[in-house]
Amino acid sequence: MSASRSFDFTPTGSSIAGALGLKLAPTTAIFALPFSLYLLLLSGRVVSQRQKTGITLGTNASINTETDPLHKAIRAHANYLENVPVAMMLSLVAEINGGSRRCLAWAGAILFALRVANVEFGLRAKDSKGIGRLIGYFGTNAWLAGMAGYCVLLTRDYWGF
Repeated sequence: MSASRSFDFTPTGSSIAGALGLKLAPTTAIFALPFSLYLLLLSGRVVSQRQKTGITLGTNASINTETDPLHKAIRAHANYLENVPVAMMLSLVAEINGGSRRCLAWAGAILFALRVANVEFGLRAKDSKGIGRLIGYFGTNAWLAGMAGYCVLLTRDYWGF
């Protein structure tokens, strides 16, 4: 392979949308980067705590879980994985069904802020009792309910109402 050859990462048009030059969910796609990077950070924190403690599986259940850095890292990672995939799916469904890209962009930014607040100002706070935990939990639940409702609203004609 010559040094002057470069890789082309543009779509080849192998799908109908690609062949037509369509981008079906660009607003959802743009949030894949920050959400994925934050997931990698959370995962890295778990690995770091496992290396520091020498606990390779599970947690040290005999200690206070509210102050144990490994337990906090595991819960932050798990909480994120319990919510973000469903949120991204709802965002994708809304966008594919004609949702406002401006609305979805704001929704994505708000969700990202809620998930970061839940960890950085909640779980990682003293005794895992920071205000970010309440804001992140209730805000994310409201976000999920609101986005699910938005998906129904966008498809109401299909269902006849």
